[in-house]
Amino acid sequence: KFKIQSDGKLFIMSATFQMVNNSSNNNFLLVRLNANATYDTSFNGTGYPEFSFFANNDTGGDFSLIGNQILLSGNTEETLILNKIAIAKFNSTGSLDLSFDGDGKAFYTFPYTAHDESKCSAIQADGKIIVAGTSHFNQNSILSACRYNVDGSIDTTFGTNGFVSSLLFNESGSPDMIALQNDGKILMVGTLNGIAGNNNFGVER
Repeated sequence: KFKIQSDGKLFIMSATFQMVNNSSNNNFLLVRLNANATYDTSFNGTGYPEFSFFANNDTGGDFSLIGNQILLSGNTEETLILNKIAIAKFNSTGSLDLSFDGDGKAFYTFPYTAHDESKCSAIQADGKIIVAGTSHFNQNSILSACRYNVDGSIDTTFGTNGFVSSLLFNESGSPDMIALQNDGKILMVGTLNGIAGNNNFGVER
């Protein structure tokens, strides 16, 4: 994924793939380019830092530009059997914003299972962060979302203790995009895995 900053620089979120002791160890790759397509070395010294939450696999879901800062959302394997929603906030220099949850990183585990995936995110006008993804439960993929406060703490006023979920039409699904309406309502658009392999669009508000 990529986005163009207000100053014309290009920010790209990608991934690195490597094998460590016969196991995959994937990390985030963050790239910032100047308007002339050269690496912006003011971003972590190289313009393309690699980032990992823990020692196991990390998967990027989405990112947002907040002024001159970057908010990254995805999921991480804290252990080989515990996959968490994870977000990180970076300063314009590529360093972590330590005012965000104390170390620049925040995590969440959806209530259903130990395997969660983040797919997309959105920033509200008040700065709160909505992260939507999939929670796996009883062989179903449940559309789920959580909301963080500006400081990286979970917003317990959102849904039930900061969490909402839905199994639309009793079908498994995965969100692809979040849209915020002017009245503050939240739209989630995604794919539903129907019976006999028939996939459908799903929209929830």
